[in-house]
Formats: sequence, C-alpha cells, structure tokens
Amino acid sequence: MHAEMIYRYGQPEYDGDQTVIITARDGINLTEYYPYAKEIGQGEAKGKLFSHWRIYRGSHTYTKQEMSLFIKGIVEECRELGIETETPDEIGRMISLMKEA
Repeated sequence: MHAEMIYRYGQPEYDGDQTVIITARDGINLTEYYPYAKEIGQGEAKGKLFSHWRIYRGSHTYTKQEMSLFIKGIVEECRELGIETETPDEIGRMISLMKEA
C-alpha cells in the first residue's frame, strides 16, 4: 500500500529536469532493484518486447512541502474509505513540526 501511495501522491526521481524512466527487457521486475518503480508502458525493438518504468523517490527524501502533499493525499484516501484520521488542524500542526529534509 505504501508503494501505491508513493505512485499516487509521491515524487518521481529526476535527473536534472527530466523524470527518470528505465527501459528493461520484458519480464524483468525492476521493483527488485528499485523499490518504487512503476511500469508505465511497453515497446518493441528488434522483435523484442521491453517494459518502461518510472522511478519514484522514497518518502524519506521528501522536502517538508512534498511530504505535506503526500500526507494530504493519503488522508484524503483514508477519508474516502471511511478510515478515521486526525483532524485537519492536528494534521496541520504535525506537518508544521516537521523538519526540512
């Protein structure tokens, strides 16, 4: 579930101003090498099938602003599913206490 939240509300890995996308032969599961890799498509070259993967950063690397967006997305998901969360004021207070990465 954590990985799914990373894909929905997290931050992709960047190299300069471009997101990191890795292409590998089909059948290779990149999550064994990159915990937050999400398959985003497939292609073919020279008769061989390849998968394209977007790489996401782990939440431990997020800035305070990025973590705030991540938490707010997860809280919204919880509320839609009827899972109780802290109040918006308490969540805001906890975020305000976070140290910048």
